[in-house]
Amino acid sequence: MYIGNLSKDKPDIISNSIQLRGICYDEVTASDLPVRIMATFKKTKRVIGSSKKTYVSKTAGIQYAFDVQVPDSANFLSFESEGYKTILVPVNIIGEIRQNALFRFNLAMIRKDSTSNPTVNYLVLYFTKPNVNVNYEITGTLSKNIPFRLGLGFGRKDDLSDFTYEKMVPGEFTLTALSSSGSILFEEKLLIKQGLNFKVVDTIRKEKTGGNSTLNKLDNLKPVNSTIIYFEQSKYDLSEAAKARLDSIVQVLLNQENIKVTIIGYTDNVGNRNQNLLLSEYRARVVENYLNRKGILPDRTEIMWKGPDSPVVLNDSEENKSKNRRVTINFLSN
Repeated sequence: MYIGNLSKDKPDIISNSIQLRGICYDEVTASDLPVRIMATFKKTKRVIGSSKKTYVSKTAGIQYAFDVQVPDSANFLSFESEGYKTILVPVNIIGEIRQNALFRFNLAMIRKDSTSNPTVNYLVLYFTKPNVNVNYEITGTLSKNIPFRLGLGFGRKDDLSDFTYEKMVPGEFTLTALSSSGSILFEEKLLIKQGLNFKVVDTIRKEKTGGNSTLNKLDNLKPVNSTIIYFEQSKYDLSEAAKARLDSIVQVLLNQENIKVTIIGYTDNVGNRNQNLLLSEYRARVVENYLNRKGILPDRTEIMWKGPDSPVVLNDSEENKSKNRRVTINFLSN
């Protein structure tokens, strides 16, 4: 049983919270258990919820399950169940949090008479759902320079909203979003600490400037030329022809360091506008990441995405639509 100064008052700072769902279970019998969950803040502690008998699914039936709101100012969570060791877990929120983020994880509880002690190192991810196929992987290096790779293996359109990995090791890792052909959409560093690590993976990535573009870092440059990369319907994978064109652009940029580029993604008018905006962003990001991986520094590229807006021709035939499924690369110079 937890012993300390319990308070029902609000903790020092509660600006946002995350929703946490799951079950606690006996590590030997796998039976679900009633638990009380408490959050520890900088100066106070308080109970934030307990598990209740809940219908979970057809397979699981009715189980003790918890559904609590965890303030982002919480430093620790403790899980208490009669006859079991209290598990005190540090909380690490990586990056910005979303108010509607839903995280799920299950926790094994250890009986008080057991000689083993629990170690909790979880990575718990919440994904904003993309409407096009995206795969994810987490890579890094463990002790003794042992490489680590965790492929999440998702590639369906209706799949990914959350993911939990129970054997994460503290350290620095990289989360990469990949197209089905292996092109990188984006990469993000993850600093994993001991305890529960929560991360919202925002695949939509709305920009702080309020528009569909990255920061306006190339505003004072003048356009000198442009080229176009084309895409198949509803796709953002780079064709071999597109890669060859981009390789030529890389050589130009490597030889002329004063030139920078803006990369603008477009779609035809088929389908939902919001999905087309997202698809045009992915097309632009795939092109930018290809250039960056070939040695072009990120400060020489800027991306924008306009979805079905600004077609080069009317979308009145399949031939014309194919001309609008594109990324335009504008070369800029001082």
